[in-house]
Amino acid sequence: MSGYSLTVTRPPRQRLDLSPLLPEHLAGMTAEAIAALPLACGNRQLRVDEVFEVAPGESEALVIRNQGARLDGIGSGMTGGELVLEGDA
Repeated sequence: MSGYSLTVTRPPRQRLDLSPLLPEHLAGMTAEAIAALPLACGNRQLRVDEVFEVAPGESEALVIRNQGARLDGIGSGMTGGELVLEGDA
């Protein structure tokens, strides 16, 4: 997997479920495909790019940079790869 960094640019008002964003699920996906993935936020869905800036990473890891957003399920069910969290969870 080529790594990606996800940086919170617009924190959601409600809790955001990041359990679909696992390194093994994102392997081989383009930044555009990752940006279009839906995430549960309260009783609605948001695209990844409505909350995060998606950029190629400097390593093979998935890096999530959080700036105060309410993020849940980070790494939930992860079985492979590397996930780095910078900030609160």
